[in-house]
Amino acid sequence: MDGKKSASPVARFDSYCTYHRIATLGVFNGADGVHTVEITVDKDQPSRQPVAFRLKNPAVELAKPKYQGTKFWPAKIMLVGDLQD
Repeated sequence: MDGKKSASPVARFDSYCTYHRIATLGVFNGADGVHTVEITVDKDQPSRQPVAFRLKNPAVELAKPKYQGTKFWPAKIMLVGDLQD
């Protein structure tokens, strides 16, 4: 936000990640004005353990391509104000 990096990555992988869903990610709650936002996907794969309890055979399921790598699919962006180029 405005050229400042977050102290640590914001966890986006949780116990509901066995399927695609729209979830919220708030990035700013501050003063009015012109701001810049940059979202970067972290290079490190997050722990897949939050979904392990939902799987019949976690060791096999978590090794599948579905749970490998890092991906981010923005679905909807809520902007209060005007988008500037």
